[in-house]
Order: sequence, then C-alpha cells, then structure tokens
Amino acid sequence: MGGTDGIIRMLKTNITTGLNENDEKDFAERKEIFGSNLIEQDEVPHFCWFVWEALGDFMLRILIITASVQIALGASPLATNPQRDWIEGLAMIIAILVVVTVGSVVNYLKETKFAELNDRNAAMVKSLIRRNGKEYLISPDDILVGDIIQVNGLIPCDGYLVNSM
Repeated sequence: MGGTDGIIRMLKTNITTGLNENDEKDFAERKEIFGSNLIEQDEVPHFCWFVWEALGDFMLRILIITASVQIALGASPLATNPQRDWIEGLAMIIAILVVVTVGSVVNYLKETKFAELNDRNAAMVKSLIRRNGKEYLISPDDILVGDIIQVNGLIPCDGYLVNSM
C-alpha cells in the first residue's frame, strides 16, 4: 500500500487540506463506492409486538389455559351453578388482559423514549473535519472516505491514524 502516503494517494485526498469541497462529482463517487457513514437506527417495534412478547410468557399461557378451562367447565351443564361458575374464569382473563396491557404499554413507552434520546444524542455529536484547508464541525453521518478528522474522544467512523499527540 505504500504506508500513509500510499493510502492518501489511493483515497485521493490531501493530508493538509483534506477533500476538495467544491468537487461534487468526487463526493458522489465516494458515497457510491464506499457508502455512507450513516448508522441506521432500528425502528421501535409496533405496540402489538410488545403484546405478543408479553403473551409469550410461560406463566401467562398457563393462566390463559386455566381460565379457558374454568370458563368451559363453569358454563357446562355439569357445573353445580352454570349461571355463576364461569365468572371466576372470566375474572382471570380480565386480570391477564390488565397485566399484558400494562406491561406492553410500559415497554412500548420505554422503547419510544429510548429511541428519542438516542436520536437527540446523535444530533448533538459533531466531528471536526478539514476540507479545502478549513475546519468544519459536521455530523458524523456526513463524513466521507478521505476526510481528515481531528479525533477528540469519539471516533465516528473507521479510519487510519496519521498522527497522534
């Protein structure tokens, strides 16, 4: 590769001035060849996913089966009082619905808030880069292959260390 000089030649950049900001064709080629530095964030799952996850609990499944059997047996003519024996099963179903709904709402709101905080934090992060010999603060999503970056704690992309102090 030829060391640092070889990498700089391959990336068609300049160690002192950085990329030429006026060359839009070069920017488009870099994005096409190397891709974007944008990190895709996972979307918050739909509320129904949290309901389904809650219903996957083994103990809740046992309670649902037990409540169904209680309703079926309580409503059958074999029950001692078919007008009232099914009520216990219905009460269990209502309790299960309350537990699943509350748990799902809490988890959904928690995930939504977490995604919102991640977006807010990502918007606050800026990187100092050099283009056309001038320094700019830009979002890490806008960094291109060949940019000269001053690292100050957070390294927002893959890179090649040229100089450290």
